[in-house]
Amino acid sequence: MTRVYAWPARQLSHPHAQRRILLLSLALMLPSLDTALAADDYVHQLMLSGSHAIEGFVRAPPP
Repeated sequence: MTRVYAWPARQLSHPHAQRRILLLSLALMLPSLDTALAADDYVHQLMLSGSHAIEGFVRAPPP
């Protein structure tokens, strides 16, 4: 089982591992930057505005 972890351990112990992780994270996130609001964002917007358009998402009044 140690062979399975050998490659990731070598990669993460490399001096530039943080930079590689940052670049990989940025590359994976790039497609989502131009999508603007998605469906769940509209639901959150309705919930925060107090809308009753979707009955199941109506927030309870504060105690």
